[in-house]
Amino acid sequence: AVLGGKAPTTSMLNSLVRVCVYADSPSVAALDAVRRCEELGAVADGETVVRLLGACAASADTASAQCALSFAQERAIPLSTPAHVALLHCYLAAAAGARRSATAARALPEQRRSSRLRVSHKAAPRPSEQPGTLDVAAGSAQLSPSESARALHEVAASTLELALHHYEAVKADVNFGKGTRKRLLRDCAKCDQVDAALRVLEDMEARGEKPGWKALDCLVLALHQAGEVDGETMTLWREGGKPSRVSWEGTRGFNLDPGPR
Repeated sequence: AVLGGKAPTTSMLNSLVRVCVYADSPSVAALDAVRRCEELGAVADGETVVRLLGACAASADTASAQCALSFAQERAIPLSTPAHVALLHCYLAAAAGARRSATAARALPEQRRSSRLRVSHKAAPRPSEQPGTLDVAAGSAQLSPSESARALHEVAASTLELALHHYEAVKADVNFGKGTRKRLLRDCAKCDQVDAALRVLEDMEARGEKPGWKALDCLVLALHQAGEVDGETMTLWREGGKPSRVSWEGTRGFNLDPGPR
């Protein structure tokens, strides 16, 4: 197109951004692709924003997601339902990544201190803060495994808080879908956000959606850790949840209707 003296079309731009998810750093590659195409005369649209946010979700890069939101705002491009879903998935991916890193840090010997334990995860700001990033480890500070795990857990919690804020703000107008709500429920439970998890469960009940075993198991475990479910009940839950038979459907031993929780 360039050699022929023509500007890249919007379709070409969106196709280019779509394949950026296969790059080493999808979000950076996608933002760079959009910038270069716009310099050549391409015009972005709503699908471009969806693709950008999808690349940010693939990278679990909330800072780039903020750039994508600014990009849409500057061009007066409204966020579609797929864009809202992609943004929520980006927040959840970032929170899950920080949570996994925190778990790995706890497994290291406590006396070990190394620059490899620096907390490099960045999370988007809380809703009340200015756009930017939160860098947990300032400068070259070296953290012990427990300090690193604690800092990473805080990153996960703050990023999940932002995901919940976005979900609550637009859920009346956006259908996130059963899969997204299941993931949000599961992640809230894993971060000990029991009240938030129960709110998501109620939203699923209102829509006639069943959360499934994995999400409910995470919630029951969180309730147990919060002292709201005793050990005996937890044991009965786990025993009752074992498959009564092996099948390709993964059938469980009882009906997982969330109603009588």
